[in-house]
Amino acid sequence: MAEVNASPLKHFVTAKKKINGIFEQLGAYVKESTSFLDDTYKNEELDPVTTEEQVLEVRGYLAKVAGIGEVLARRHMKVVFFGRTSNGKSSVINAMLCDKVLPSGIGHTTNCFLRVEGTDGNEAFLLTEGSEDRKSIKVHPGIDVTTELDSWIDKFCQDADVFVLVANSESTLMQTEKSFFHKVNERLSSPNIFILNNRWDASASEPEYMEEVRRQHMDRCSNFLVEELGVVDRAQASDRIFFVSAKEVLQARVQKAQGMPEAGGALAEGFQARMFEFQNFERRFETKFEQHTVRAKQISESLRRIMDSVHVAAQEQRIYCIETKEDRQDRLEFIDKQLDLLTMDCKAKIKKITEEVERQVSNAMSEEIRKLNVLVEDFHMDSTHHQWCSRSIRTSCTVT
Repeated sequence: MAEVNASPLKHFVTAKKKINGIFEQLGAYVKESTSFLDDTYKNEELDPVTTEEQVLEVRGYLAKVAGIGEVLARRHMKVVFFGRTSNGKSSVINAMLCDKVLPSGIGHTTNCFLRVEGTDGNEAFLLTEGSEDRKSIKVHPGIDVTTELDSWIDKFCQDADVFVLVANSESTLMQTEKSFFHKVNERLSSPNIFILNNRWDASASEPEYMEEVRRQHMDRCSNFLVEELGVVDRAQASDRIFFVSAKEVLQARVQKAQGMPEAGGALAEGFQARMFEFQNFERRFETKFEQHTVRAKQISESLRRIMDSVHVAAQEQRIYCIETKEDRQDRLEFIDKQLDLLTMDCKAKIKKITEEVERQVSNAMSEEIRKLNVLVEDFHMDSTHHQWCSRSIRTSCTVT
């Protein structure tokens, strides 16, 4: 049983093992289904059972499952942070790591893609104090300071597990930020995106407008995720949007690591609520596998639909073959019976004809025999013929 206080990354490792096993089974099934459908399609005797579209569709699933399997093969989580310059991307990462690992400040402090890892071996990862969970984090220099977004997405983000958009809660989502994630959405299948409205501690100075501003940010961020990107539905959007202060969280965690009270120092009113929301954001990383599981369900459902279609077609073909067999069996039995009747009829006719010929011959012979006495009595030899016969006999005797 999993520990009650296990970290979100520990849940990530456990979930990853399970989903790896599921995708291995799914990959084997898709491969077997592809081979089966391909063989069935090439069999001319089974022509109505499968179609070329079904074969190509399942073959495409094979590549998709293999691609997801490569992403899941990593032993650590890969998180990519995006946002405009000075929105607090580095501060968010530092807050998650409980230390000032990355440089942060006003302006273009980060001017290139940074990968936060560490290792003594061949594979890089990051370990933080009090945790054995391996971490791999990427942060970029700000989406408004480079024109190489497309190449960066292809190079650094193709196999990312989670995307975090760090926005400034003192302003609204900018078109630059939206355009960037539209590009991400075009290249990646249903990216797993979270939105952090950072610097929410500024709202403490105007509590009378805080809820209204929060609602405006929530509506705009929800519309962006649901209507523009289409990565989640309306019910799920609220679980992807958070209002935090990374600077406060980092300060509190550094103080705690130094043995001082977590809530000490000059923290704005409502710190505990913002701290809880940041912790909730960290826990939500376990939903990293949601898009993969949804995709697996979609693939499984499509395979089930195709196999059901093949099964129905095979059943129809089987019924057709059985009916055809029964029909031909009936025709064969009918032909056999007709042949027997015809044979019997021919034999009867032959017998009848034979008997009729015998009767006619017998009658003719009887009639001729009956006339024989009359013919003999009426026979008178011609004298000329008698003389010719006599000469012939004498000539024959003389020669002898």
